[in-house]
Amino acid sequence: DRPLDLAFSLGAATDYVFRGVSQTGGRPEAFASADVALGRLGYAGVWVSNVRLTGDTGLEYDLYAGARPNLGPVALDLGLVRYGYTRQPAVGNLDFVEAKALASLPLGPATFGAGVYHAAHYFGRMGAATYYEINAASQIPRTRFSVSGAAGRQRISRAADYSTWNLGVGYAATERV
Repeated sequence: DRPLDLAFSLGAATDYVFRGVSQTGGRPEAFASADVALGRLGYAGVWVSNVRLTGDTGLEYDLYAGARPNLGPVALDLGLVRYGYTRQPAVGNLDFVEAKALASLPLGPATFGAGVYHAAHYFGRMGAATYYEINAASQIPRTRFSVSGAAGRQRISRAADYSTWNLGVGYAATERV
């Protein structure tokens, strides 16, 4: 409920997987983000990661903004994400904009969610695309660990549709301040 809230993150992973597809060719990823929340009005941010897609593509930078209203116990996240890429190949434009509508509901120690993402002109000019996902996450009591999982379906007008899933364990290196 603060009028202005800033958050920064740095991280690394053994692979950057976006909706079931490696964005780093199975190689390690380093990423960073900066976010600002404007009280109850909304949020905006930037996220950057190395990628290895086609040719010399070097970085992905995501710009995003949205609002997070509540409908009773259901938290919504309504927004836009612009995915951009440096050093793109001469043929094809990898950049795209995606609208998102997400909902989550805490039940006991867990949070359950569902979401839909839609891009009119998806990655690499593959036409319109819509991604549907259900997910759940929970803190492990009296620890800094959490567990999560998701299942999704990617539909793309000029490419093969596919399903994806993930399971994860997280660890909070520091306490939130």
